[in-house]
Amino acid sequence: MGSKEGGRSGGGVWYRYSEFGTDILPPSVDQFPYSTKPGIGTVQLPLNSSYLQIGGFDINVGKQAFTHCIASLGKLGELYRSERGLQVLKSGPLSFPTVTICEAIRFALWRTWVTSNIDEELDSPVPKEHSKLFNYWADISRAVAEDEPWDGIAATDLMKKLGVVKRGCYIKPKKVKWAHSASGSGKN
Repeated sequence: MGSKEGGRSGGGVWYRYSEFGTDILPPSVDQFPYSTKPGIGTVQLPLNSSYLQIGGFDINVGKQAFTHCIASLGKLGELYRSERGLQVLKSGPLSFPTVTICEAIRFALWRTWVTSNIDEELDSPVPKEHSKLFNYWADISRAVAEDEPWDGIAATDLMKKLGVVKRGCYIKPKKVKWAHSASGSGKN
């Protein structure tokens, strides 16, 4: 996670989870300059990126959760330094972007739920049926790849339910006959 908070080095700061080294960081360039000195321009968080560590199994989705995420990540440089601050980060801000964006890209069912709840005034907890899918994503992926059932659901049904496209199985685009527009641009 990059943060342009200025700070001691006058540049940005990269916060990384404990299992990642500095080799994952982009070069320090004009667009996002940072000191390469550990603790100044690069900070290792006392957490790893597992959902268990970052609070990914019990988050809420809605306007308040989004606002809490943005506000907390904006204070990351302060919050990671104390146990109380880490608890604030684990209450959703660290996992909210992953769960609401990355997981929504992978799971069509989840994407539908997120898009219908993200702008609600009152936050909603992640339904248990979605949490179960997150927890077993590796097993589900393996079942789909090996064309085997998972939890009593056939691989083809899993693919449909989750919106997964198996490697080598491509969705063919629908043939569309283009009509001429009033401006004359268009295809037949």
